Amino acid sequence: MAGDETTQSTENEVARSMWSVFEPVHAVAYFAPGVRAAFEEAGVRGFWRGYFAGRAAPLGRVPARQVAAAFYGFRYDMVARAIPSVWDLIEPDDAWTVRRRACGGDLRVAAERADLTVGDVERAAAFLSDVAERCDGAGRPLFSAHLDLDEPDDPFERLWQATTLLREHRGDGHVAALVAFGVEPLQSLLIADRLGTVPVGHAVANRGWTDDDVAAATERLAGRGLVTAVGQPTDASISLRRRVEEHTDEAAAGVWSTVPPDDRRRTWHVLDTMARAIGDLGWLTYPNPVGVPPPTPS
Repeated sequence: MAGDETTQSTENEVARSMWSVFEPVHAVAYFAPGVRAAFEEAGVRGFWRGYFAGRAAPLGRVPARQVAAAFYGFRYDMVARAIPSVWDLIEPDDAWTVRRRACGGDLRVAAERADLTVGDVERAAAFLSDVAERCDGAGRPLFSAHLDLDEPDDPFERLWQATTLLREHRGDGHVAALVAFGVEPLQSLLIADRLGTVPVGHAVANRGWTDDDVAAATERLAGRGLVTAVGQPTDASISLRRRVEEHTDEAAAGVWSTVPPDDRRRTWHVLDTMARAIGDLGWLTYPNPVGVPPPTPS
């Protein structure tokens, strides 16, 4: 039994390590300059309109409630300001193309800074695409919507799309873990805020929640013993977050044991090199709004 636990722990560590390097590559969609400029050129002005259009595009013309449920951390009325009105400005298929091409362009810049070759990028993209194809989409709506997208010819776009598939697969699993542990969307952000894994004030500044929402959610967290009367995290909240993260890792772990370890390690080093270049370019800092920690060895 102890051996089984050790094996699971190792698989979880691999899943978390890979996330620490593929998430920054995906995150150029939010922090690099290309996407916002590309959406504005396409007539979609404002960061959040482009964000919701680009990320929700694979779901198609679904209602704002469905997008808010899938994205989890946003206040509904913030989502509703963009969805469905943004589809009057751009079609979902076009929004996805704008996002993918812009992110591919940003990754080309990062790769050049990191001295990565096109061959490095092509091999990493092929490996991650294979991993994504091995993942089960059951219960993962965002991942499954992305899984049916055509694979682009450009290697940088292909790498970005593969990392996006894997992060949405992990993200769907993370939402399931939060629901299972009874952690509301705003509560999850507040715990992360209090523990320093996202920037201070992130929920209000970036997810549309109000100060009154925060006060009410903090009161509910205090009632569960997860924060003190002044909103500071307790040992219980630290333990809860650890269990949620472990559950998330476990839900993402199985696929990594099905691929050659040497190929996985080589890909980790390519992604790590690119992630560091993305940081050097000033596009991603730690802590950050997506909550990814600095890369950890695989």
